[in-house]
Amino acid sequence: MINDAFFALLQVNPLTGVPGHNSGLLLRTAHEAARRAAGHPLLCLAPELALSGPVLETLPGQEGFLSLCRRELFELAAELANGPEMVLGCPEQIGSACFSSLFLLKGGKPTRLCTRPLEESTAYGLARRSDTGKNPSGSFIWQGAHFTVVPGPLRTAITVPQTDVLLIADNEPFEPARLAAAERACSDIARKNACKVLRVNTAGGQGSFVFPGGSLAADAEGGLRLRAGLWREAAALASFASLDNPVQAAPAAHSSPAAQAAPAAQAVPAAPDSIDALGHALILGIRDFVRKSGFSRVVLGMSGGIDSSLVACLAAEALGAENVTGLLMPSPWSSQGSLDDASALASNLGIASHVVPIEPLMKSYAETLAPLFAGRPKDITEENIQARIRANLLMACSNKFGSMLLSTGNKSESAMGYGTLYGDLAGSLAPIADVYKTDVYRVAAWFNAQKQREIIPRNVFVKAPSAELKPGQKDQDSLPPYGMLDDCLRGLFEEGRVFAETAGSDALGAAAFANVLERLRRSEFKRHQGAPALFVSSCPLAFFRRPLPAVPIQ
Repeated sequence: MINDAFFALLQVNPLTGVPGHNSGLLLRTAHEAARRAAGHPLLCLAPELALSGPVLETLPGQEGFLSLCRRELFELAAELANGPEMVLGCPEQIGSACFSSLFLLKGGKPTRLCTRPLEESTAYGLARRSDTGKNPSGSFIWQGAHFTVVPGPLRTAITVPQTDVLLIADNEPFEPARLAAAERACSDIARKNACKVLRVNTAGGQGSFVFPGGSLAADAEGGLRLRAGLWREAAALASFASLDNPVQAAPAAHSSPAAQAAPAAQAVPAAPDSIDALGHALILGIRDFVRKSGFSRVVLGMSGGIDSSLVACLAAEALGAENVTGLLMPSPWSSQGSLDDASALASNLGIASHVVPIEPLMKSYAETLAPLFAGRPKDITEENIQARIRANLLMACSNKFGSMLLSTGNKSESAMGYGTLYGDLAGSLAPIADVYKTDVYRVAAWFNAQKQREIIPRNVFVKAPSAELKPGQKDQDSLPPYGMLDDCLRGLFEEGRVFAETAGSDALGAAAFANVLERLRRSEFKRHQGAPALFVSSCPLAFFRRPLPAVPIQ
C-alpha cells in the first residue's frame, strides 16, 4: 500500500512564541501538499518545535504558554481529521518537567510518539548539543509500513531495527560543517538499517540563529533522492515509490499529475560550498531578524571599508535596496578614496546614501571638553569621540525613520576588543560579528561573483584596513596581521585550545599569542554589551564567554 502513498517535508519558518500563527502555517502548507498529491494518501513531516517555533529560551516558564501550545495542537489535529496526517513537534509539560515532543496527528487527535528534555532547544542547547545515537524514538504503522520517528540532530548511524522508514524531525541551526554532516548521517543510517530516511529541518532565522532548511530523503542504499531548497520555506513532495526508482532527469510530460508533483527522482543538486552557504545564511539571518523584530528598513554607517561594504550588500539582498540607507560621515581624517568607494558602492547597490560630515560636531565636543581636558594631550579619547558621534547620528536616523541600525564589526576585531563601546559597536544586530576578517573578504568576493559585476569596488579589497580615526592610522598598527590572527582565533574558538601553550605559536609566536589571550580577556566587558550577532560558526563569541577581567586589588 505504501507505494501508492506520498510524503511531504514541511520545511517551514515558524514564529517563536506564536503557536496560533504556526498552526495556520502548517495547516495551509499541509493542504497545499495534499492538493499536489492529487488524492493519494499523504503523510506530512514538520520540524521539531514547529508549533511553538525554535529557540524557546524562557517561554516555557511563562504562565499559559505551554497550555496555549497544547490547545493549538489539539485544534490543528481536529482541522486535519480528514487528512492529511502529520508528524510535528510541540513543547509540553509532563509532571513538573518540560519536554520537546513529537506527535502524530491522525483521526482528529494527537498521539505522542517520543519526548526529550526541552533544555536542548535553548540557545545554548542548540549550539552545544551533540548526538551519540541515543535519541528518543517512537513508532507507528502507516499504510502498512513501520515508521520510526526521532528528533534531530543525527550525527551517528543509529540503529532502528525493523523499520521501513525513519522520520527525522530536526531543528538544526546553520553551521557550515553541519550541512554536510546531516547528509552523511542520513545516508549512513539508511544504509546501515536498509530503510528509507526522511529528514525535515526548519528554514528561517530566529534571533541570532539561522536555520538553513536542507530537508532531504535517502533511499535504503543511502543514496540521496531529494534535497529541498536551502534558505527558504518549501513543501518537498514525492511518492514513496519514487525513492526506489532509478534517478531520472524529470517526470515525463505525459505522466500523471501525481507523478509530476513528485520530484524525488530528479537529480539531486550538489550541496553549496562553505562560503556560498555562509553568504546565504547571513542574508537569511538579516532578513528574518529585521522582519521578525517588526522592522522593514535598516540604516548603517558606510566607511568605504570591507566590513561596512559587505553588510550593506547583504542587507540590500535581504531586504531590498529600497529599504537600506547608508550614512557617510567623514571626519578630517577620512580619505577621499574611502568616500569615493562608499559612494560607488551605494550607487552600485541602488541604496539611499547621505553624506553627513562630523567635523563641526568634533569641534563642538573639543570646545566643550577643553576646560575639563586642559593640560592633557590628545589620545584615544578623541578617536573614540568620533565613533560615538557617528553612533548618535545613526541612532537619530534609526529613530526618525523607523530603521533598525546594523553594526558592521567582524569577529576578529570583536575578539580583540577593537571597537568603540557606544560607538561603532552600537546597533540592534551585528550581522558579521561571527565572521572572521579573512572570511569577510571571501564573502565579499563571493557577492561580487554572484552579481557577475563589481558591486564592491576593487579598491575596497586591496587597500589597507583602517578606522581612519587619526592621520595614517592602519588596523595593523594595533592588531596582528589578520591572516595570522584568524588562524590563532580559530585554534582558540573552534578547536578549544585556549590554555594550550602551543595554541598560537605556529601562527603568531608565544609573545604575540599571550597578547591575544590578554586582549580577549580584557575586552569581554565590551562583548557583553555589543549588538547580537548572527551565529554562523561552530563557536560564536557569545558561547565563548570568559570571566570578566579581574586585577589584584591594591
